[in-house]
Amino acid sequence: LLQDRFAESIMQTLIDVAPKVLEDPTDFKAASNFMWSCTMALNGLIQQGVPGDWAIHMMGHELTALFGIDHARTLAVITPSHYKYNFEAKKEK
Repeated sequence: LLQDRFAESIMQTLIDVAPKVLEDPTDFKAASNFMWSCTMALNGLIQQGVPGDWAIHMMGHELTALFGIDHARTLAVITPSHYKYNFEAKKEK
């Protein structure tokens, strides 16, 4: 439960501040909250004590290596199918 709330609060902060950063990249408060949220999302804290799934991330690396597509685009292409497939299995969350 606590780990879920960490993830939810990071996502909510990003939803709140991302438009501000895009509108005014010099907005230090918005930019610092954006960067802090990104750091917290990637430092491993929210993955502790819960099952993780990095399969899509690894598939993205393979597509980059095989076809020279940048990593972000590989994730943008394959992630929606992953979410659709797993939606029923993790519906309660």
